Amino acid sequence: MSSLFPIIPQDRVTTQTVASFRVDVNNIVLFSSASLGIVLFDENNNCLSSFPMTISGDDYKNWGGNDDYIGTLIAGKLGFTLTPEVIPEVVPEVIPEVTPEVIPEVTPEVTPEVVPEVTPEVTPEVTPEVTPEVTPEVTPEVTPEVTPEVVPEVTPEVTPEVTPEVVPEVTPEVTPEVTPEVVPEITPEVVP
Repeated sequence: MSSLFPIIPQDRVTTQTVASFRVDVNNIVLFSSASLGIVLFDENNNCLSSFPMTISGDDYKNWGGNDDYIGTLIAGKLGFTLTPEVIPEVVPEVIPEVTPEVIPEVTPEVTPEVVPEVTPEVTPEVTPEVTPEVTPEVTPEVTPEVTPEVVPEVTPEVTPEVTPEVVPEVTPEVTPEVTPEVVPEITPEVVP
């Protein structure tokens, strides 16, 4: 709970140091005037006070939107002197020199490669199996000899001539006997 208690007015003076000000445009009446808001700041950019101000007539006509003009005009009306624009000194950033970390080169330990002893594989010499050539015994084919039957010459009689039929004598065909091929089994001799 709070209460307001009236007192007999008493003057107290407080000194404030104004280091900068800001101008805010609150309202413009074209070709006539502009309502501004003025804010005062100390050296630490703390707001000390704010108040309205209106410019009109020649002050408004000469403004033309130039920020430097309005800053000079307001500073003159409030009794301030603008300081020349201070360009902040650019301090070059110091980048610490970085010394690269030296990593010693490691030579890997060389382990000799073990080559296994190779014993040549002995392939046994194979003597080719000789199969004797068997020539089959050929029995010549016997062709039977046909002897014609001699018929005595007959003087013709009125009897019709009859010629007897000659029947050849056939001997059966002889098929040669083939003996199966015998392949001797040879065991290869392994020579180491």
